[in-house]
Amino acid sequence: MRPSFRTAHHLAFLLFLVLASPACEVTEESTPYYGDGGVVTRALPTRAFEIHDRGRTVGSLIRYDEEGTERFFFAVQNVHGQDLGLVDAQGQAWRRRPFEKDEMLSAGTVQDGAGRILGLAGPVVLVEVSLEGLRAAPSDGR
Repeated sequence: MRPSFRTAHHLAFLLFLVLASPACEVTEESTPYYGDGGVVTRALPTRAFEIHDRGRTVGSLIRYDEEGTERFFFAVQNVHGQDLGLVDAQGQAWRRRPFEKDEMLSAGTVQDGAGRILGLAGPVVLVEVSLEGLRAAPSDGR
């Protein structure tokens, strides 16, 4: 029994699809999204402080200066070195909220903003330390 012309035509077409499919290549280009006209800049740590509340260390504060500008901000960390928020150059305190927008807490001094980010009621004391000393200090969960 001989295959019909139609069956042979279908087999040839399927064979073409099988052979041609691996030859197809899809290229996708993407670029990072930085918001509406935002520019990524580099900021380096320049000063460090321990945050004390009633005689115990409750966190740290690190000042970052943006390269090539006069702009700066302070990162607030807990005793485990986790970033909890920041205080900008205008004294606005922002608490990080995972998977949500950052929460603005207050505007005032860096000291007050750091206390609010850590959830403390009263004033805190900032004690300047070396950057190396802050990085080397073990987290003891105080």
